[in-house]
Amino acid sequence: MRDINVWAYSADFGTLCSNAKLDTSTGLSYPSGDMQGQAGWDVAVKFSTLDELAKKLSDGLPMPGQFCGKRFADCEPIARGEISRLAIMAHGDHGGSVAVNGKNNPTVLTADNVSSFHNSLHTIGLYTRDKSIILLTSCIAGQGEAGTRLLKALSAVWPGRWVVGFSTLGYRHPGAMKRVGEPCELPGMRDTDAPHPLFGNPYRFDKVWGDFKKMPWASENSINAKVVLNGTVQRCPPGESCGPAKPATKPAPQSPGMKPRK
Repeated sequence: MRDINVWAYSADFGTLCSNAKLDTSTGLSYPSGDMQGQAGWDVAVKFSTLDELAKKLSDGLPMPGQFCGKRFADCEPIARGEISRLAIMAHGDHGGSVAVNGKNNPTVLTADNVSSFHNSLHTIGLYTRDKSIILLTSCIAGQGEAGTRLLKALSAVWPGRWVVGFSTLGYRHPGAMKRVGEPCELPGMRDTDAPHPLFGNPYRFDKVWGDFKKMPWASENSINAKVVLNGTVQRCPPGESCGPAKPATKPAPQSPGMKPRK
């Protein structure tokens, strides 16, 4: 069985490179990255709705040829249980909401309506493996009690998976993340210190784009990551009360289900 890392992204974010691999000459591995993108992703797939993402997987989502050394053909489609790390990038907001059907669609994913998305969520989960990591790379969707409720509700649909949300804004720099010679960008999201859109000044973020300590690439071990496994909060961002989990003051040590993968 292959070990595949998938970056699924809403059509709201333009076009990411299907071949999502960072240049291997960098020597970087997940969750690190350079100014162009985050290492450790194999394929990026665009979706307009969550139903569409589920259907693309069910219909057979081919892997780019670079994954298996082919120059002019795709690799075998992703099979059930082959995804070891999945990011779902869509716009997020306060109240634990994610615009999985597009930012202009009034129906957003929240803890209260997870059941109405169950079929798609369940299908998507079938393509991940036990102890895989599923990241909601969405601004502030994991923040506060509402964010915790959302992650716990998703955890009920995805048992045995580490479900991750973020309590602060995420940031991407479209210009810097463009792959040279191609009309697409590389995947990845930076973890910022901004807890509200009012503090989301792109100019301020652009100034520290090259500083990976001030604005690291987001992952399950980011300071502002909230992680839930089987309905229980495993780690909690600073300043939040997440039940039995202790607030994190630094990235958590690696657990068996949260090991970085190349």
